Amino acid sequence: LLDRFLRGNHPLFQGIQNRANFRQNNGGGSVNVAPTGPEIAVLAFLESMYPDREMTLTNNWNYTSVANYLYHADVQAAMIPNRTSKYGVVLKKIITRWLDSRETGVGTQQAMQFAEQWQMTSEIPRYAAKVLAADTPSGQGYMKTNALMTLGQNKDAKKYLPQIGKVFEDTTLLQQGQPGQPGVHNIFLGDFALGVAIKIAGQTPKDYGLEMVNTQDYAKFQQNNYYFKDEKDNKAEDKRKAGIKKFKEWIAKQPKEESKKDEPKKDEPKKDIPQPVIKR
Repeated sequence: LLDRFLRGNHPLFQGIQNRANFRQNNGGGSVNVAPTGPEIAVLAFLESMYPDREMTLTNNWNYTSVANYLYHADVQAAMIPNRTSKYGVVLKKIITRWLDSRETGVGTQQAMQFAEQWQMTSEIPRYAAKVLAADTPSGQGYMKTNALMTLGQNKDAKKYLPQIGKVFEDTTLLQQGQPGQPGVHNIFLGDFALGVAIKIAGQTPKDYGLEMVNTQDYAKFQQNNYYFKDEKDNKAEDKRKAGIKKFKEWIAKQPKEESKKDEPKKDEPKKDIPQPVIKR
């Protein structure tokens, strides 16, 4: 069933896609019919069986990912806190499974945005970190800048510093310096990532050779704010390498978070585990 679904020739898939994209009314005009809540659940479950990078729909079908249907009233009611839905519990589990299966730049960006919309506080930084690790199409650096801004403002950001560190060498150009405009500098995605990481760590960018256009607190997670300055005896590229090396060494020295085990405290007696009653 899954193999047929991924190739677009499963009757359920064809039926939903046809109604959403090709259905014609009696007058010959196009009538698009969105899937129902249960149909969305089925589509999301089947799509989540493989990460999005492995979806192999290479035929002539006009394929529409379930992501386009996640604004459906049943999905919103299931995912947004304090709302009730007929299919709430099951639909939420399936949609969360679909979010977790996203791996491409576009897919992880969608997961992060939906998590923000649905106030999924635990998942937001996790999906943002996945965006940083994903391969993004050329010219789509905004995906990672969005993830960095999201992480920078998250209370759990500090534990994702190693993931942010993987972006430090990214040379995607966010802003190009202009001759005759002293205030406009070359700013790379990696420079922005380093600036965000330093601020998350509660440190000073200047200590790492990194300059700030605006030192006000409100600007600390703005993408055009961090740059390395060329100087006669100290080139920007040399400063960049030294700053990255220094901060990565600082990250490596930080204590690793250990998973907490569900164990009784020293002065707390162990709880007796109730034994099943055996009827004789």
